[in-house]
Order: sequence, then structure tokens, then C-alpha cells
Amino acid sequence: MDPEKRDFALAELGLQYLGPSPFEREFVRIHESFDSLDPSYDYVLYERGSKVKLKGAGEVLGKAVHPYFNRTWETFCSHRQTPPAYLTDEPVIVQVGQVIYISHPFFAMYRKWGYPVYRLILQECLQRLLPNPLLRVSNFPTQGEATVLKRGDQLILHLLYYPIGSKGRIDMVEDCVPITGVKIELRTPLSPKEVRTVPELENLSFEYDGKYVHFVVPQVKGHQMIVVE
Repeated sequence: MDPEKRDFALAELGLQYLGPSPFEREFVRIHESFDSLDPSYDYVLYERGSKVKLKGAGEVLGKAVHPYFNRTWETFCSHRQTPPAYLTDEPVIVQVGQVIYISHPFFAMYRKWGYPVYRLILQECLQRLLPNPLLRVSNFPTQGEATVLKRGDQLILHLLYYPIGSKGRIDMVEDCVPITGVKIELRTPLSPKEVRTVPELENLSFEYDGKYVHFVVPQVKGHQMIVVE
């Protein structure tokens, strides 16, 4: 926002700020191109967002669906949110070139509420902005971490997964659960000579399609390092 909090600092967005949303909790209906979500379903937004208007050219990827009313002592619904009433043309998710604006705090909402839909929406947005990422990992838990480092002619992949359980006020790792058959697609301009696990030094079979090297990591038990030579 600009210093006066009246509008967006970046005029190139082509969006006009109209103030906070009048609804404490509303819904979003996402674009049909989002493969991992149902475009006919209204997904609840658990935190208040902003109300915006698209002034310039842009693609609306999610529209606001208003509830029947805000929950108050006078107008009350027994669930966490009032049911959706009608679809609007108000944008919640907008793509303008290589920028995607989201009118609600999706990262904070996912942190607080743990609703997987928020993660899937953000994932779809990232795939639109970055269709050819450095790394794709499949058959791996959502809590898993993957990191790629470069050292000379080597690409070093670290895979990390330890399930975290909540114990009172702290998160605790108590178990190490092996994950098998982790599929990797790693972008590299040259065909690798060798793909091996470290420190086991087990050579892994791979295929190269001219852009990505494809291989399967047999097992990740907490941590596994793979070197692409």
C-alpha cells in the first residue's frame, strides 16, 4: 500500500483498493484451470481480507462469494462461518503478467487454520508463475523438504522428512518414518554422467529428456543426499 494506505503502491497491478472486506469470513470460487480444486465449490476464507477492483488488464483466478450475513449476537449461524449466499465479480486472486495478487492472507491462514485448500491454491499460483521449476518432487509427504545445491559440476539434492507431532507447547520429532519410491525431476542443461546416493554410493538409474533428469530415490529415512554428476 502507499504511505496513506489508500491504494496500491504499484500502479502496474491495475488494481484499486476499496478497503477491508465487509465480511469477517467469506468464500472463494476458483478458476476452472486449477486442476487440484473443484471450480464449482465455494472454499471458506477464515480471515478477513481486502476488497479490490480490477481496473486494467488481468485474469481473475478466484472470485469472492459473499455469505448471507456476518455472525453477530443478532444474526447467528451455529457453524464457524455463515453459509455462502451468492457469487460476485469481486476478485480474490488476480494474475497480471508475472504477478499474482491475493486479497486474503493465505499464508497466515494456512499457518493458523491448517486448511489444505490454501496450500493447493498457492501451489497452483506458483505453477502458473514458474511452469518449469528447478525441481519437482512427487510421492513425498507435504512436510518433506527438498534443497538443491551446486558445487562445481555437481548438483546435490537433499531430501529431508521427519514427521512432527505437537507435544503441549512444542513440536517434537519422535519417529523416523521411511518413505520409499520418491520421484525426482531435476532441471539441468546437460545429460548427467552419474546419479548416486551419498554416503551409500549407490548408483541410480535415470533418464534425461533434454531438460530434466528423471530418477527414483529408493528410500528416504529421515535424510537422503543424492549427487547428480
